[in-house]
Amino acid sequence: MAPGAALAAAAVVQAALVSCAAAGWIRLDPAEGYLWTWWVELALVYALAAHRAATIAVPAALAAAGGASLAAGAGIAGSRAGAALVLAGFMAVPFGGCWLAGRLAARARRRRRAAETARHDARLAEAGAAAEAERTRLAEGLRDNARAHTTAMLDAARAGDLDIVHAQARAGLGALRDLLQTTNHGDEPVAPPGVAGIRAAAARWHSTVRVAGAARDLPAPLEVAAQRAVEALLCDRAEVTIVYLAEGLSVTIRSVPPPAGAVRRARHAVDAAGGAVDTGGGSGTVRLWLPEHLR
Repeated sequence: MAPGAALAAAAVVQAALVSCAAAGWIRLDPAEGYLWTWWVELALVYALAAHRAATIAVPAALAAAGGASLAAGAGIAGSRAGAALVLAGFMAVPFGGCWLAGRLAARARRRRRAAETARHDARLAEAGAAAEAERTRLAEGLRDNARAHTTAMLDAARAGDLDIVHAQARAGLGALRDLLQTTNHGDEPVAPPGVAGIRAAAARWHSTVRVAGAARDLPAPLEVAAQRAVEALLCDRAEVTIVYLAEGLSVTIRSVPPPAGAVRRARHAVDAAGGAVDTGGGSGTVRLWLPEHLR
């Protein structure tokens, strides 16, 4: 969009038309020629002020040119310079009004963009906090699991049961390995389980997970939100369908109607990622939509 160039072109065409009429080259009154085209300049002044940094000098110059054009018309008695000055004052009202309206529109647009940016940043911060909380929860659970295996191994060693010692040692090492994979390595955080975590949670509930679409790496906050929402809604023998779409992730959970508290927790997790929850009117099918705008 180039309102400045368009306004300059319109002003040149208008000046040429008025000059030709004033010189008698065309049979047209100069004031009439100006009145045919001045509304184009009004629209372009608004567009220039709304989308570019136009100063008050632009409408002032156009009002002065308009006053001179009108003063060059027939029927002006007395000083044409004085008439041009008075008419320029009248023309300053519509030109100044259009310029002011454009500046107000530009300011409102900047405020909307600032508000959208603030909402997006807040959503990112909330999703990041949710991801960190999920990593902490998983790490604490794995740490407690490793501690329990270690305690059981020591108790078995005191009792002299080497088979249990061996089994608990292997289980403890597995828990420690999972803990290392979940917690941070140096300054580089490891992504939360996400879709893999959904599969693990579904296995505990004897539920099935089906994945459709081209699987790909998604933003960590989005995967955390999806996992937390699905974990809240899972129940025995549920069916989970995960669909990778170009715009984000769609998850459908089919089960008995979930309790109200589960839907509320799922909605809180999905809202943190800017998504949506559809309960299907309480039919037992819950659909989650998580857009991939957090990348």
